[in-house]
Amino acid sequence: MTMLASADGCRGGWLVAKCNSWPCEYTPYLAICADFRSLVEFTRDCERVVVDIPIGLPAGTQVRYCDVKARGLLAKDGASSVVFDAPPRETLPARSTEEFQRLHKESRKKGAGWPVWGILPKIKEADEAMTPALQRRIYEFHPELVWLRVAGRYLGPKHDKPGLTNRVNALDAYVPSLKQVLQWKKGLGAAAKLDDVLDAVIGLAVADASLKSKKYKLPQDATEADKKGLFMEMWY
Repeated sequence: MTMLASADGCRGGWLVAKCNSWPCEYTPYLAICADFRSLVEFTRDCERVVVDIPIGLPAGTQVRYCDVKARGLLAKDGASSVVFDAPPRETLPARSTEEFQRLHKESRKKGAGWPVWGILPKIKEADEAMTPALQRRIYEFHPELVWLRVAGRYLGPKHDKPGLTNRVNALDAYVPSLKQVLQWKKGLGAAAKLDDVLDAVIGLAVADASLKSKKYKLPQDATEADKKGLFMEMWY
């Protein structure tokens, strides 16, 4: 039986959703893995895993083409700002906001947007675990692109009530037991937010689609590779 998995970073680590199909035939299995290596082990039984984190990091002034293309797809809905450029590999040693910005400016000749520093520890965690061999099974995805594809429109900011309601309504047709998923979230406390759960579940649509074609991959043609040999590509 084919198993799919999708993961989104959260306060407690990585929130993982597992299911055998998309649309889901049964309630997705949800769990929190403390770190990325645990995520890799937990999803060992899955044919495809997608993760909402940059995989494959540029160097110097290079900007990933997949980030540029993703912003272009979201631009018509006024949501291009939700896609940030993956930071240069040279910033990974940073231990403070100030050091991160200094290294970023030295490499890319400009500062980074405010969300990037916040997820740098998870970018580093994923980078330390990922290998070209693992990337045959574990892909990067971007939730906002998936929501756009599945819903047909930008659903608004995911941190306010209308945006969350729109996402729940969009998922309802694909996850018959969505109420059980939302009930499970109530027991998480501060370990994960509702948008983390929703992003993890919608990622299952990407895991499924990526097994069938390259239609929802950025870029669709030849993909850049970083210094570790990891592809710099984004699926949705």
